[in-house]
Amino acid sequence: MKWTAFACLLLAACAPSPPRAAVPVAPRAVDLRPRAAVGSTYEILHREIRHVGDARPRRVDTRSWLEILEVRPDGTRLALVGMRRFYRGADLSDGLLPGTFEVVIRPDGRVADDPSSRCPVANVERADRYLRHLFSSRALAARRVGEGQRWTAPLHLDTSELPLRASARLDRVADGEAEGRLSAPLSLDAADLGGLRLSGDGRVRGRFRVSVDDGFTGRTELTTTIDGEATQDGRRRRVEVRVESKILVRAARPPADAFACVGTMDPERVVAAIRARIQTIQACYEAGLARNPTLAGRIVLQLTIRESGRVDEPRVTEDSLGDPAVIECAAGVLREMTFDPPPRGGPVVFAYPFVFAPQN
Repeated sequence: MKWTAFACLLLAACAPSPPRAAVPVAPRAVDLRPRAAVGSTYEILHREIRHVGDARPRRVDTRSWLEILEVRPDGTRLALVGMRRFYRGADLSDGLLPGTFEVVIRPDGRVADDPSSRCPVANVERADRYLRHLFSSRALAARRVGEGQRWTAPLHLDTSELPLRASARLDRVADGEAEGRLSAPLSLDAADLGGLRLSGDGRVRGRFRVSVDDGFTGRTELTTTIDGEATQDGRRRRVEVRVESKILVRAARPPADAFACVGTMDPERVVAAIRARIQTIQACYEAGLARNPTLAGRIVLQLTIRESGRVDEPRVTEDSLGDPAVIECAAGVLREMTFDPPPRGGPVVFAYPFVFAPQN
């Protein structure tokens, strides 16, 4: 009897305890509001590729430099932005002029007021629309938020005066960055897209990564799709549009001329001047072809036209040709160009592509 009682006690002691209810773990929360200090400087690279129907894609690169000039008691920041835009196969006429602007940034990272231009030639209204787009893509995540949390926030597009209502979600926090996604419905009525008047419905989808350390540096990738109607030169047509946009913000020291005023000039004059010399540039290539019968590739030459109308030493920004003699010869042709009248308000910068291939 005693052994029976002992065995029962032993079995009871060894029996597994009932399972305990799992204690929910709160999602990790991070503060993604911008915390840039006075004197902080950043480089903002924005690449946009526009696909309209079956037409050749058009690429627009915008490079901006930003410096924080003042942090005010209300948490707003006064910043200086120097903006330059470069086109690849685009129409060069979307109205965004290069310039240097003072911008007030709210504590949530959005543009507070209309920017003020430091340069005599600038389309401030157009720059305001672009800067709101640039900053709102970062400000979308400017809050204290936890992994898996969803929220809504305004998102400005460069093609629309009114902000969209975007839904966002923080997916994870890892390696010092917060990563998430966003989506927003879109409806356009005669919006401007690089010379097109576009009407139709669509959607914006994208992903973002923001530094946990400063709430400002990081990357945003957006894809906008629109099924609508485009009007150009008085003609209407049904089109499907896809715009791919990538915005990279990183801490960097700006060059000496980052905030210098630049001028304006009709881009068609530059294109016409280069095309008038295209046979001479072709001769540069044919001299290289005589040395190397398989020589082929693409180069992009960037030229700065000064207020005097003369061209600075052209700079190579892309080279798959690999023949320095041909490049130097082509650059020499561009270097000899002069423009009268010259640019207004300061120098202008253009990049022009040349594609070389043997003729069959």
